[in-house]
Amino acid sequence: MAQVPPAAEGTDTTMSPRSSTLLALIGVLLAGIPLPALTGTRREQPKAELKAVSEAPARPTYATLHCSGQALELRILHEGRELARLHADELALIPCELELELPSSDRLGLEIIATWAEGSPGQAVSLTLEPEGRPSRQCTQWTEPGSHTLHSLFTFTW
Repeated sequence: MAQVPPAAEGTDTTMSPRSSTLLALIGVLLAGIPLPALTGTRREQPKAELKAVSEAPARPTYATLHCSGQALELRILHEGRELARLHADELALIPCELELELPSSDRLGLEIIATWAEGSPGQAVSLTLEPEGRPSRQCTQWTEPGSHTLHSLFTFTW
């Protein structure tokens, strides 16, 4: 059997204060991680708050849409949800009249995406909203110079 030599004289086998503190911290962290799982105490995650606009009840709204020139397609979106999609044959009937269910909030933003034929001069979209029990509001926006598309946010305030 091989014999292990004794420790040399003058060598210190104790840990430094920094090493012992670090080792104690690691031990506490490792012991603390599974503790909630073992004791059955868990923190509940707070539920995501919904926007006030989403919580508002829907209100029947009469909408009138005017497009300068013959638009090929027009979409109306609210918070990413498509409310209406109109094609060239429907847009030929100017003004287009729609009935929409919109939130009854004091401020409303609708995203409008419209396209015209290439080479069309500057075009405009005008949207009038008449919510039940509220005064009507209108918003008009134009395409960028040289563009045949409109992608804009129409904001209405009551």
